[in-house]
Amino acid sequence: MMLGATAGAFGAAAYYAHVASQQHRQMVIQNQIAGKTQWLDDRAWVTVTIDPIITFHGPISVPIVLDNFGKTEAKHLDGFAAIKVVPKGTTPDFTAKSWKTTLHASVLVPRFHRTLTVYGYKEQFGPTPQDLMTNDVTQGLTTGSLYLVVYGTLNYVDVWKIPHWIKFCQPIPGPDPKVKGPCSDNSDDTDENEPKQ
Repeated sequence: MMLGATAGAFGAAAYYAHVASQQHRQMVIQNQIAGKTQWLDDRAWVTVTIDPIITFHGPISVPIVLDNFGKTEAKHLDGFAAIKVVPKGTTPDFTAKSWKTTLHASVLVPRFHRTLTVYGYKEQFGPTPQDLMTNDVTQGLTTGSLYLVVYGTLNYVDVWKIPHWIKFCQPIPGPDPKVKGPCSDNSDDTDENEPKQ
């Protein structure tokens, strides 16, 4: 009789231990989901907007705007932007060398934007780079026989030290409808990094 009661008590204890283990497991999963949701809601979300304004006096320059639409800071922003002059009806060769403007900011706080200027030069020959805005380029942009493509990459980390990146590309004055999109091989893209569980 005593042996049966002991076995019954042991069985009940094992059952309740199993139930408690399952409840704990479900609680851990719910906490992970809540933590991920909270992180997605609170992390930095940086975007790059290219202002389609071309400066025709001096070197080609185009303003780009960095915005942080998240709730926490983006830190250690580093990357580059470049400008290509492309004949109408063709797509840019992103593998060819281009003058690159370094993009850098220590911190980008939420709901704040920072405007940086991207310059277009030919590759550097000698001590100074050669101006990309020649008379032919000015005329081509004015008549529409040429267009510009502004492209680049920006890397940053969030306050949880998770790295993120953005690729951006935009034609100016706009895509040529007769050819494959000029940015289709270098399209706007971003990472999907998430904190380790």
